[in-house]
Amino acid sequence: MSKVINFNAREFRLDETCTDNVGERSYQTTSLGSFEMWEIGNWSWDWTQIVSGKKLEKNTDYIFRFAMTGGHCDTFDETSKVILNAKDGYDTPEAAWEDRMTFNIAQSKYEPVISKRDKTGLLRVFEIPFNSGEHDEWEIRFVAMHSVARFFAAPDNFAFEKLEDFTYDDWRREREQQLDTENRGNDRNSNRLEMVLNAVKGLSALSVGSKKAETEEAVTVADTEYDEKRFADLLRDFGDGAVVSLGSIKVNPSYSTEFYNIGGSINGAVLDLHNSELTAKAFSMIVNKLCDGCVVNMSGIKVTTEGLENMYDVGEKSDGTIFTLDGASLPQKARDLVYNKRGDGCAVYDQNLTVE
Repeated sequence: MSKVINFNAREFRLDETCTDNVGERSYQTTSLGSFEMWEIGNWSWDWTQIVSGKKLEKNTDYIFRFAMTGGHCDTFDETSKVILNAKDGYDTPEAAWEDRMTFNIAQSKYEPVISKRDKTGLLRVFEIPFNSGEHDEWEIRFVAMHSVARFFAAPDNFAFEKLEDFTYDDWRREREQQLDTENRGNDRNSNRLEMVLNAVKGLSALSVGSKKAETEEAVTVADTEYDEKRFADLLRDFGDGAVVSLGSIKVNPSYSTEFYNIGGSINGAVLDLHNSELTAKAFSMIVNKLCDGCVVNMSGIKVTTEGLENMYDVGEKSDGTIFTLDGASLPQKARDLVYNKRGDGCAVYDQNLTVE
């Protein structure tokens, strides 16, 4: 009978040998309740590892058991691994590492023992068998890149009986159908974008602050500097269908924890903020303000960390909106705000995006 090693989040830590770690230990909720778990990785290419040292009995059969959600991405090129290696009995650390055992759990290439549909998506339980051999000092690592993976202690098998069977292949088929639907919506939005931008070229610039931006009204702001309070006042005047050029503006911090009045959400607006520099708080004002059918050009913008802990929330989900972040530079939390804003038929273009 194999001895079972159950995952314990408190026994793991970010691996100091890895310089690009992105992760935290926290309580999160699944369909089976709340668990303390490690969430590691992001949608960029930061290689993240967590590690736990183990003192085991020699020449003993073990099973390492854990549950996970996430660990996959829309481009199907994520990295998700479990690595076991002994520490003792080798001439060098390099020799110990070369003798490691790697289990590729990405896309369930190493098959889970349980795979179910969860409120968060796909929930899997893995059992990793191994024999300790002539070694009693061991390390267990989890690796994630280009995906967000969450690991936690797996409940007993009977707890999963109420959940629907759902494999990685099932998840992928559903996701590809969703992406196909979104892409058809994006094509419609791209046509709208071209029409609107052509219309913008023929519109006259109006003085900002002197008149409320109503449907299809053009407002141009160029090379202007604001603080967060004045920027909120500016946003408050934008209404449905506003066409607003804010290229190359700079928004400085107001050093206040106050949430300013930015007015109601807007639909069908076109906002151009290319090459602007915004605080994280100012950036969050824009995201919060948007609703459905908007076109937002944020290519080349720089979002600073000022106000990062005092950002506006995501607000209403935005259906049919196009976000362009090509060449932008922004903190991870600001990037996540945009992605959490996405509703049905929404698209985010982020080539050469830098996430700090």
